[in-house]
Amino acid sequence: MFHQVNITLCIFFYPVQLSSRPLAAMHHALLIQELIEIVFQHVEDGRALSRLARTFTRVMTPRDWEILYSYTRRVKKVVVYAWDTDESTTILHSRVYRALSDCPLSNLFPKLHTIRVEGDTTGYNRHYRYLMTQGLLLSPNLRAIHVDIMMLNRFLSDVPLITELCPNVESFSCRNYDNQQRPPRNGEPDLLTRTLCQWECIRSVDCGTVSAEILSHMVKSPSPSLDHLSVPVNTEEPWLAGHYGIHEIKQLSLIVDGIDTFPRALRALLLNGNSTTQSSSLSESQAAHLHTLDVLFDQHMRPCAIEPPPRPPFLIFKSLAECVSHACLTSIKLSESKSSVIKLPINSRFDKDALSPLCAFSMLTELIIDLNRHPIVLEDFDGNGESDARDGGSDEALAALVSYWPRLEQLKLKKLQRPASLAGLFAVLTSCPRLTYLNMRICVDPRQVNIAAESMSGANSAGPTKGSAFTPLPRNPCITWLDLTHTSERLQDIKPLARVLYHVVPSLCSCGRSDSFVSLDPKFKDSNISGRRISMAASVAGWLPAWSQADFRGNTSAKWNKKILDRRT
Repeated sequence: MFHQVNITLCIFFYPVQLSSRPLAAMHHALLIQELIEIVFQHVEDGRALSRLARTFTRVMTPRDWEILYSYTRRVKKVVVYAWDTDESTTILHSRVYRALSDCPLSNLFPKLHTIRVEGDTTGYNRHYRYLMTQGLLLSPNLRAIHVDIMMLNRFLSDVPLITELCPNVESFSCRNYDNQQRPPRNGEPDLLTRTLCQWECIRSVDCGTVSAEILSHMVKSPSPSLDHLSVPVNTEEPWLAGHYGIHEIKQLSLIVDGIDTFPRALRALLLNGNSTTQSSSLSESQAAHLHTLDVLFDQHMRPCAIEPPPRPPFLIFKSLAECVSHACLTSIKLSESKSSVIKLPINSRFDKDALSPLCAFSMLTELIIDLNRHPIVLEDFDGNGESDARDGGSDEALAALVSYWPRLEQLKLKKLQRPASLAGLFAVLTSCPRLTYLNMRICVDPRQVNIAAESMSGANSAGPTKGSAFTPLPRNPCITWLDLTHTSERLQDIKPLARVLYHVVPSLCSCGRSDSFVSLDPKFKDSNISGRRISMAASVAGWLPAWSQADFRGNTSAKWNKKILDRRT
């Protein structure tokens, strides 16, 4: 079907080459490539395509418009590529749009819900501005508009016409082709404020900047909740001095210039003027009903003249626990820009005390802490600030921490200063049986493997071995990858580990490091049996999927074929 569509479109767009009819005899609608593509994506019959092609080679009658409408009425999303190119097929004349505006039907696209305009200002002005301002695509049914940030100023300059043609827009965003934001240019914030404040039903904004007027307007929306708010914020933002009281929002995305800015932004957005500065006393009904929080730390957003004050990382989760309902938050994602260097005290780290406020969020299904320069330290410290080298200390702390999140489906603790052991892995899998993705450093030694193997043998015979700490072993059928290495140098230690892994994570397909890792603990600096060697020996032993020799020649982490060996026992 798709091949037939392409052939038919060639007849439309190049009539001089493939048809005896002159170009002047073709209907103007044939020159709108996007329109034809959208229509014919919904035509599945080859004969109907040919019939419609013949129809478009003459002046359209009311019956022809009805045929066209039978297809356009299905269109829910339109993407307009307004790039300024030299291709003749993209140079559209205003008479094309005027021809379509003569349509006897009141609305050619009655179900159109979303429009996305990509390109640059020159291409937009030259070819598409008439289309956007004549009401062919902009209608009261439109609910979402996505505009390339390169043409934001030109697009918004059509206000108030755009807001009059589509008054019911609920979502507005502007990003560039690689889904990135940029600082607003001169005049854009004012245009953006005037536009958004005319849409009474606006619930989702992602446009690189917001103002106090926009935030106040969104809070007054008749909708009981907001869908998504993306807010880049630096420490000098004027709206940080206010309190807007967003009580219910599905997703909040913050791009902040430092840890000191994050608590201020959170309180300004989520608390109202009646809330006290000591918001820890807020009841569950008073706290904001936020479902997803996505925070990107990017110090390059901070004005150069302002030096960030040192702030400990525990402020992140402390302010979160004070402002957000513990029963609503299901997803937390923290990351930092690759080129960002957030200035923190030398001993700054995420320790047990910094992470403890997260224990209140028992409904979490996703927790991502992806901060490269700030380790997660779960073991205790002595009076001199030195790490407690006692085996199992960090595993016990990890087990206690994850026990508060039984609903977790995705967990990423990127920079564990002391890698989890096999006991730590078992604790996570036991407390979080729904996990489908686990990304944390795991390093095992033969002693723990032997204990786990004894537990398996005891369970298969008379019962578990007395005193075993791993009885019964957890089992997770969903996880396919682990960041796991072995402390042993002996290849004979691999087979017992492979057998344990097959019992615990039977769908495992690869073991290896997700990125470069440097441990501060000398015990874990050199793990001589890599995940790649573990996987090869495991497949030979028959406990894991068959090893591919082609994969073995690579230098990356281990990979197995999906074929399962029959000799597993």
